[in-house]
Amino acid sequence: MTEFHYRARDETEKIREGVIDAESRVEAADLLQGKGLKIIRLAEQIGTARAFTFAADSRYWSVFCRQLSVLTETQSTYDALSFMAAQEENRLLSDLCQAVAGGRSLSEAMMMYGGKIPLCVTHLIKVGERSGRLPEVLGRLADYLDRETAARQKFRAAMLYPTLLAAATFLALAIMLTFILPGFAELFNDLSAPLPLSTQILLGFGQFAVEYALVFPTVLLILLIMWRVLIRRERFAREIDRLKLKIPIFGALQQDVAWLHILSALTVMQRSGLRLAESLYLVSDMSENRYLTWSLNEARQKMEHGSTLKAALSDCLPVPLVLGLIAAGEQAGCLEEMLAKSADYVAMSAESRLSRVEALAEPVMILIVGAFVIVIAISIVLPILDVIDSAM
Repeated sequence: MTEFHYRARDETEKIREGVIDAESRVEAADLLQGKGLKIIRLAEQIGTARAFTFAADSRYWSVFCRQLSVLTETQSTYDALSFMAAQEENRLLSDLCQAVAGGRSLSEAMMMYGGKIPLCVTHLIKVGERSGRLPEVLGRLADYLDRETAARQKFRAAMLYPTLLAAATFLALAIMLTFILPGFAELFNDLSAPLPLSTQILLGFGQFAVEYALVFPTVLLILLIMWRVLIRRERFAREIDRLKLKIPIFGALQQDVAWLHILSALTVMQRSGLRLAESLYLVSDMSENRYLTWSLNEARQKMEHGSTLKAALSDCLPVPLVLGLIAAGEQAGCLEEMLAKSADYVAMSAESRLSRVEALAEPVMILIVGAFVIVIAISIVLPILDVIDSAM
């Protein structure tokens, strides 16, 4: 028997986690589905650690969906998977092919690999199978994943330079305080020269860093452990993610990128014939921000009680223009088109913010680094000039 760790939703939509014994992943999935659980992640447990498998990024699944879309237009799903498995040494493809050969649908086979396969891919394939439009749905899904990949790459590229420059500044300051300033402190003490306040402050920081060098890693380790414990608590993690969205500039940028993914996914799901409440359920699991996940679940519950999409999203979507487009789409019966327009608007907003961040990041960081250099230089040079003046 093998132990499998699972994460699933029960009939009340609550998240359940645990370990189940089974001979294989297929048997574990059958046991969980027999208990009425909807699998989110299922992974083999190795020793005492959770062996979550590597989740391929959006680029891989975009290519996967594009290939499968083309192949399933003229072949059966099994034949298409067999061809793809023969072209690529990938255990996942081989397992999916075997499961389909055993009588399962592709979406049912994918459900057993929740840790490897994005939930939106699995559920949209299920929609395509039920509607008989699998190639069309796969093509739309590939387009969405391409757009998501491009947005993520732009966001990471914009954040890379300021992050590296901030890290370099912190490292240079730490080296200065730990290794360079103590030598100047001994020199100033020998000269018995009066020190400016800025010099005294820097020397105090340097002395503290040297005397308590082992304290910093210890405190950092304790804080890291505390963080890991607290972040596992749903309410704490949700509040932290909510605060992330409030950070000036970067919070708004993160929010734009998140809503770009959400609105693009909703567009694909609505064009594929998925119910709106079910679409909200799926996009809530796609969001990496737990506050947005919680907000989308709240919106889904409102819709199940008869609310419109605009009213359901009004508390979590902070863009009045997008809410207006959604309301117009609901009123005119063209919600799919308005969701697509909303995604385009959020994409333009995100690109505009990214351009501003990229334009401002370099000069702002240069000013910060320059300020540090000037303060340190003045703190070291002024006492030396005072000693020279007194000697003359």
